Amino acid sequence: MAARARYEELFGSQVNFAQPQALLRVTSDLPGRPVQGGDQLTRRVALAYLEAQPSATGSAMTRRVRTPLKQSLGTGPGTLSFAARTLGMSPRSLQRHLSAAGTTFAAVLDDVRRERAAELLIESDLPPAQVARNIGLSEAAVLSRYARRWWSTTARAVRDHGLPGE
Repeated sequence: MAARARYEELFGSQVNFAQPQALLRVTSDLPGRPVQGGDQLTRRVALAYLEAQPSATGSAMTRRVRTPLKQSLGTGPGTLSFAARTLGMSPRSLQRHLSAAGTTFAAVLDDVRRERAAELLIESDLPPAQVARNIGLSEAAVLSRYARRWWSTTARAVRDHGLPGE
């Protein structure tokens, strides 16, 4: 384990290893402060970490289903059977759990695709056909139909101007 001083130098604050949880304490005025600069890798790591944590919205089952879908998006089958098998349950049991959480497998998959599509359109220069394949769609035309449904605009507009309302 690296010396405590190295961690304190890295984080710029006191570090306490004898705690049952990893915590980052910040001042209460942090959300009101402007953000200057930024590191996209650090942002992605932080968002991935926060996404994996329990939240007040969405059920635990919905979060559990999102994880294998996000990891296999564009490379795996992205089916109810695949997700159920990954979670060690039958497809019908998974459907029941999602129904109890007020959602469906199709809705969870659609959310995962929408989030990934927005990320790829905004942060990469991939052609629309490749974005479509990366989110498990067959071609750019299908991505265009989804973009209209998700954001009421085109994939090109999202790439050029970001998400509507942001």
